[in-house]
Amino acid sequence: MKTRPYLPELEPAQIGYLPERSCPACGAALVARDGKLFLPFQVLPGGRTSEYDAYLGYLRFECACHLNLSSPADPALAGSERVVRVGEAVLPLDFVGPCSSGLAAWGLSARQVNLERSAQAVRFLCAHADPARLAGTDVLRLLLYEVAGGRSPEAVYAQIQAMLLEGRPAWVKAGITVHEPAVH
Repeated sequence: MKTRPYLPELEPAQIGYLPERSCPACGAALVARDGKLFLPFQVLPGGRTSEYDAYLGYLRFECACHLNLSSPADPALAGSERVVRVGEAVLPLDFVGPCSSGLAAWGLSARQVNLERSAQAVRFLCAHADPARLAGTDVLRLLLYEVAGGRSPEAVYAQIQAMLLEGRPAWVKAGITVHEPAVH
């Protein structure tokens, strides 16, 4: 018996990589929203935060598949997937709702279970994803993926140039979390 039955079984085959990730149900292409392939999780004012919020976000595909964010009752979220991201590696992340039947048996709140699932997914990515695609040292590639979002190279160049002229690192302006590899 599992010691923590509220944690899902994760498999390396579930790991995808940006920008080539496609819909796991139908294979539809990833699409950019607001110029970004990965939309970071947004904590609402007054909402609780955790150390894993920087890794949480959403992907959107050119389809109407019902993935881990949607149900037939909510067609606006069709084709959307909640994921954990480290570098270019992404892993789908299923959350439990506040009325989940397992919560009482586990003796935990939905927030506690979802925090544990987030931590598990980040650790799993770090242990099983391609190390070259986890490294935060290739900031330029991450920046191009985030900024491009299907636009022309000229438009992307202009945006990056404007970011650099503001005197801040371009990845900060684009909202990219850069994880430097650990030195051993």
